[in-house]
Amino acid sequence: MRKVVLLGASGSIGKQTIEIINEHLDEIVIEAVSVGNNIEYLSELLKTYPIKRAYSITKDEKLAAEFKDTEFFAGEDGLCEMLEGLKYDLLINALVGFVGLRPTLKAIEDGIDVALANKETLVASGDIVMKKAKENDVKIIP
Repeated sequence: MRKVVLLGASGSIGKQTIEIINEHLDEIVIEAVSVGNNIEYLSELLKTYPIKRAYSITKDEKLAAEFKDTEFFAGEDGLCEMLEGLKYDLLINALVGFVGLRPTLKAIEDGIDVALANKETLVASGDIVMKKAKENDVKIIP
């Protein structure tokens, strides 16, 4: 079973990724997701998949109370905190903007392959990202 983290799950690329995952539920499990501010969509995901960790820009206490088996993260450092100590095989980065850089670097440092749909990560720090990927024998998959 391939364990994935999906950052940007509520965007168009994230939703398309969920559609693909649905076609391969016998091969792929979603360990963690981020949704920005779309708490309603996060609730739908948590009802559908056994997600261990979830991120939103601000923590929703009602959601945390409803889904006690899920650990919730929020805030500026929340994306990287969500990845800390998590066992997974692939980071799918479908975030918008520069916010995708830090979790991408965290995954690379942890030796995790990255499927990257966040162009700003490479525009802002492509040399650093690619150098670290090579040093850690990590694949960057466009």
